[in-house]
Amino acid sequence: MKNYLSALAVLVLLNCSKTVTNEEYRVPDDYRAWKKPTDKILDYIVPGHGKSARIIYANDEFYNVKINEVNGVKRYSFNDGTVIIKEVYPDKDAVRTSDPMLTIMVKNSKSPDAIHGWLYYMQNPKTDIMEVNTRMCVGCHEAANDTHPYFDKNPNQEFRDFVFVINEK
Repeated sequence: MKNYLSALAVLVLLNCSKTVTNEEYRVPDDYRAWKKPTDKILDYIVPGHGKSARIIYANDEFYNVKINEVNGVKRYSFNDGTVIIKEVYPDKDAVRTSDPMLTIMVKNSKSPDAIHGWLYYMQNPKTDIMEVNTRMCVGCHEAANDTHPYFDKNPNQEFRDFVFVINEK
């Protein structure tokens, strides 16, 4: 049953995605030189990623986030051009010993395909990058703006612009 559900999820994703040309988005070869918002290897179960190990990288624009306060509650707003790349491995033992799947968020509020200003992509090892143009990714990322069970748990219900990991450094 578990294999059947996994296969069904892959089929749904593939039917709700489109292959992206290099002109639309390309993963930079040097993304591993980017800073990490957290040094932790995340290996607890999260929706959309299951029990996997994840390493997060963010480009320089991520660290230029605008923070405003409204009624004493912080509101984070990421600039267009912000890119977050998450390497996803089957488990901690596979980190750096296998090719990761990549999930990518790109802030591009001017794109007609953006949802809440973000474009979502994924790339399995040795495959074309695909844009995920459904609510699959953003459906979970909307929870980043409320109290949730991950990272610092967002106890003050700050608006985090759909990003779970705010720079821990």
